[in-house]
Amino acid sequence: MKRSLTIVMGIIVISSVLLTGCGLLGPSNGREAVDRTKKMSTMEEKRDYLILQAGRFMKKKQLSDAADIVTYALLKLDPSSPEAKALLEKLENAMAVQKQMGAQ
Repeated sequence: MKRSLTIVMGIIVISSVLLTGCGLLGPSNGREAVDRTKKMSTMEEKRDYLILQAGRFMKKKQLSDAADIVTYALLKLDPSSPEAKALLEKLENAMAVQKQMGAQ
């Protein structure tokens, strides 16, 4: 029984280290997401990655990080991106709702 528990715990620890080390869990904040784009070669690749990450942060209710990422994508990469503009609009609406709920 103890041996099985030790093996299971070992597998969990190794899996978490591998996932974290390989970056499969994604960035933990907006700055980390932007930093990861520095290794990417094209503007389109960077923009698409940042829009994807901003959407993930939005789903996790980390609206400030999501807004930072989208703003960076629009200001530094592609000011005319319709996807980024639409996501920024959704974020602004969600942040307004969050602010109203906090005021109540």
